[in-house]
Amino acid sequence: MNISLYRHAKIIEHRGDILFTHEGLSGPGILDLSRYIRAEDILKLSFVPDDKRKALEEWLIDRARQDGRRSLLSVLADLSHFELPIVPLYPRLIKRILEISGIACDLQMAQLTREMRSCLIDQLTGLSLVVSGLCGYNMAMVTRGGVETKEVDSKTMQSRLVKGLYLVGEVLDVDGDTGGYNLQAAFSTGMQAARSIKSISD
Repeated sequence: MNISLYRHAKIIEHRGDILFTHEGLSGPGILDLSRYIRAEDILKLSFVPDDKRKALEEWLIDRARQDGRRSLLSVLADLSHFELPIVPLYPRLIKRILEISGIACDLQMAQLTREMRSCLIDQLTGLSLVVSGLCGYNMAMVTRGGVETKEVDSKTMQSRLVKGLYLVGEVLDVDGDTGGYNLQAAFSTGMQAARSIKSISD
């Protein structure tokens, strides 16, 4: 899904998979953004792309006409059949979105007012979540920051400032998205340094 990060104004937008866990949000989409996220920031999750807002509203109105006695909860479970790019919604998640929207879970489609519908669409196109905190160093998968790459000879991984000092992996100011890029950077720079050191000893 689309994930937008706000701190007074929008900082960055990203697209990726998200996991809702007992501890909070996780998954590649969140991990990739974590280098920018700070406590008190706002994350907006788009289950439905914002540019499909009007189509979603028309779909809800149409469903209310056809299935007025059907519960809103069961209709939202059919969103996976909605002919637009959309993230599958599961019962517990739908219930939580309805709670946030101030809508009763047993509400019938015919009882959905224009104000309720507008609020619900707001949540589906941009659910706002305030970041209470981050997991910290003990849970981190990779670190950000380190020695600036311009201070290191990329051919040997030797420091340009301290002769005989080789800098590799997360010691360097290099961090990538999830998908093995950080491991590859560590392996590649380590191999480069080892080859350079071996060539000197030879």
